[in-house]
Amino acid sequence: MRLNKRYTMKNLIYACAVLAFMMACGTTTKEPAEEVVEVPEETQKYNYSGNLEMSDMSNYAVVRQLNEAIAQGDMETASSLFADSVSLYLWDGTIYDVTRDSLMSIMDGYFGEVSNLEIIYHAGMAINSPKQNDDWGLNWATEQYNDSEGKQMRINYQENYLIENGKIRSIRQYAQLVPEDAPAMTANEEGEFSYSGSWVEGDDSLKEVVLGWNNALASPTELETAASYLADSVTVVMWDGTIVDGTKDSVMNYVKEFVAGASSLTVDFDAIMVVHSTDMNSDVVMSWTDERWTDDEGTEEHMWIHEDYILENGKIRMVQQYAMKDSKSKE
Repeated sequence: MRLNKRYTMKNLIYACAVLAFMMACGTTTKEPAEEVVEVPEETQKYNYSGNLEMSDMSNYAVVRQLNEAIAQGDMETASSLFADSVSLYLWDGTIYDVTRDSLMSIMDGYFGEVSNLEIIYHAGMAINSPKQNDDWGLNWATEQYNDSEGKQMRINYQENYLIENGKIRSIRQYAQLVPEDAPAMTANEEGEFSYSGSWVEGDDSLKEVVLGWNNALASPTELETAASYLADSVTVVMWDGTIVDGTKDSVMNYVKEFVAGASSLTVDFDAIMVVHSTDMNSDVVMSWTDERWTDDEGTEEHMWIHEDYILENGKIRMVQQYAMKDSKSKE
């Protein structure tokens, strides 16, 4: 799902909403879920995989070790965690496909320009694609730092690390921007997750809620169907920092504005997975999509989107969205 920025929200709302993936929707009630309209599996194609499984958390440990080494300026340890060649896809569209030594030169230059880097970990897990036999470490975190001019910068990331033989072979980075006037966050004690690091595979049927929602959004005549997938109140945090927080009807009014301003919208699913946080008792559907749309002025746009859908009683209660730009659309 890709929505344009048309609303601004107060700081307190932003702080609550961005933390909701960590706290606000952390528990689910035990009321019976409403019946979900199924999307037949044979009609839904995945560019990468629709069958992902939980994996050995040692793969996430590599991810955490890298991030902590970078935060401490320990580039020697960071270098030891990469494979001989690395593919790096940054959220702004920059792509590096380089040797480990070349990557470390790039990282030295970048992190040499920042100071007071602090990483706040929200969630982490390890997954595997049985079809491709790929191991991934997934990380959700906020980075706070001062740039070369001393300005404080903050950004939320969702990053996917491909692990081969215990080394990082590739990183795909998605970002969610933080408004400049949003309240600063406080680092977790001893690196604990602010949301959860305890995950099991979830109820696979919940995929149908997210598939149905996105498929309905792609057709202007199906917006009433789209509304049926939402809870009575919904919070959506878009990749650009925009927040829509309100009733189902108010969120759908926002969606209708976007649909009215787009002549086309295509959502292709790269991957999808349902997970359950055992310590927060929450169901989350994670999706990775390739999205293209044309606005009412004929401008074509393209982004890769990662979204985390928190569901309650089979309905979408919250969406956290992160984006990776097309390299051609880099600002």
